[in-house]
Amino acid sequence: MATLVEVSNLGPLRSAKAEVADLTLFIGKNNTGKTFFATVLHRVLRASLTSWSPSPWGSRPFKEEVPAQVLKWINSQITESQALTLPIEEPLLQPAGYLTEWATKFTTACLKAFGSDVRDGIEYAFGVEASDLQRQTPEGPVVDSYVRIRNTDPDWSVEIRFDSDDISVDPPDPKLWLSSLLERIQQEADSSRTRSDWAWSLERSPPYSWAWYRRWAWDLYGDWPRNAVHLPAGRTGIMQSYEVLAGTVIRQSAVAGIRPIEIPSLPGTSADFLSLILESGRYHKRGRYHKRSRKSPAPVKAFEEQLGITVEMNPEATAVDMVLAVTPEGKFPLSRSSSMISELAPMLLVLKKPVSRVDHITIDEPEVHLHPGMQVALASFLTEMATHGVRMLLTTHSDFFLGELNNLLREGKLRKVPQHRRRSPEVTDFEVCAIQFSRDEDGCMGYSLDIDAVDGIDESTFTEVMESLYDRSATLINDLIQQS
Repeated sequence: MATLVEVSNLGPLRSAKAEVADLTLFIGKNNTGKTFFATVLHRVLRASLTSWSPSPWGSRPFKEEVPAQVLKWINSQITESQALTLPIEEPLLQPAGYLTEWATKFTTACLKAFGSDVRDGIEYAFGVEASDLQRQTPEGPVVDSYVRIRNTDPDWSVEIRFDSDDISVDPPDPKLWLSSLLERIQQEADSSRTRSDWAWSLERSPPYSWAWYRRWAWDLYGDWPRNAVHLPAGRTGIMQSYEVLAGTVIRQSAVAGIRPIEIPSLPGTSADFLSLILESGRYHKRGRYHKRSRKSPAPVKAFEEQLGITVEMNPEATAVDMVLAVTPEGKFPLSRSSSMISELAPMLLVLKKPVSRVDHITIDEPEVHLHPGMQVALASFLTEMATHGVRMLLTTHSDFFLGELNNLLREGKLRKVPQHRRRSPEVTDFEVCAIQFSRDEDGCMGYSLDIDAVDGIDESTFTEVMESLYDRSATLINDLIQQS
């Protein structure tokens, strides 16, 4: 996936940009915009799905039927004689005008819907109107506030303004997109048992149907994640607040119809996380997990063995006891477990038994409440999960976490494990992206760090503090020695 996300004058950020990689790391001091940008990036990845899925803000971006001429062209390419003798590229060398016009119209409509969902999703995540997210200064809101997404395979860009309602789209080259579309149709036809089977499927679900539109729209996003999950900071408190929230809703429902009920609101990020955990519990209770999905990935199983603890769902529970930590001493709810278990439990649940397969996970400060030794072990575990196909976006304040990641880079252990679910069967290099966040008098900035083969990712944000602490300790010790 070659995708670049850039923000300007949004929230606390004056500017920041990041490429979505197999492992993306946000580092920097507190209050520099790391969590804000991580949330924005997560909503961008989620919007590629909400544009074509039922959701609070989802819509059908393209309501017109495909012109008959386009259908005729598609059908002409899937006959057995042509599929065997005609190269895919040949009919597209000089495509008719109606083909490119339709392709441009279709992709533009899809990308505009995507941009609208990005903006709506960011509003939902922070619980405010889009205009309220413009960066503020003593002089007032800063203009030129936007989120810009650039994709390179296929090549397109979308700019979503937050100082206006404008969404500008630069759609992909229609010839290249049509070629990709035709290749997808050819592959689906070739994978059918017989041509007659595929033709029967086409007859039951014609190319202008909702299902076909959605499959075609996915060609715009290439290898984007199908199920991106965000684990926000304070996730343990959110999980344990379920009982309070449920009790409030029940008490309010008792007076429904007598007076307007008021239900406490949550930021969208927190609500999504709580919903994810509760939905996982309901699926466990109903026994709706396929047997093969109950097997934890090898890295998760190894990490739990290292911890000496297994995290599981209690199908009979309805409140905070839903998540249990299985220890040598017995089973305990998170409310009676250590802070380490409480922090790791949501992460392990998502990675080993999600409602559907997670292929991108954003985690705010995974090292919270962990001893330095466990921070190192967690860094190794998460990077191994990334090599197995779960892309990671992590924010961290831990020098131990970053130090272990640098050692893994030096050892050359970060290599992609072939995944049968990948659209592209070939194994590419493992991509690591590190973004440094800082603040000055003009606001917060995020900029990409070069990753050196020897030095790894720059650790100066931590080493400067450690050197200062060491110098102060040495001075104090020297003074005490002289006094004595």
